[in-house]
Amino acid sequence: MKIDISKIPLGESELNFEVTSEELGLGKEDVGVPEPLAVSIHFSRLERKIIAQGRLTGKVILTCSRCLKPFEDRIDERFSFVIELVNTAPSLVCLDDEDVVQASPYGAVVEIKSELHDTVVLSIPMMPICSEDCQGTAPGKWKIYTDERR
Repeated sequence: MKIDISKIPLGESELNFEVTSEELGLGKEDVGVPEPLAVSIHFSRLERKIIAQGRLTGKVILTCSRCLKPFEDRIDERFSFVIELVNTAPSLVCLDDEDVVQASPYGAVVEIKSELHDTVVLSIPMMPICSEDCQGTAPGKWKIYTDERR
C-alpha cells in the first residue's frame, strides 16, 4: 500500500482501493478477514502539506469471548495522517508510529501498510461478544447479569 505523492494533485482528491488480510500482514490469530476491506482516502494538498483522512470498512470474523464461537462483525474506522513536503526528506517514507511524516515532493512514496494494519487491530474489542444474551460455553450454569446488580 504505497502512495506516490507526485500523483496527488493540488486541491482535493480521492483514492479508493481494497486490501486483503495478507497484504496487511494479519494472521488468523489477530482477526479473520473473509473478503477484502475497502479503503477510501481523501487528500487535501496544499503547497507544502498533504492532509489525508481515510476510512477503512469491511467484514471481520471474531471469536466470542463468552462462548468461543466465531461470529461475523463489521468494522468502520477512520484514520488520518499528514505529509509535510520538504526537499531534504527521503523518497520512501513509512507511516509507523507517526501521524506526521516528512517526504520529498519529487517522486516520494509513502507506505501506509502499518497504518492500515493498526487501524484494523485497534478496532477489535478486547473481549468481543457475539450477542448481549450469549450464555457462554455452559448455558444455564452461570447467571449473566446485564443490569446494575454486578
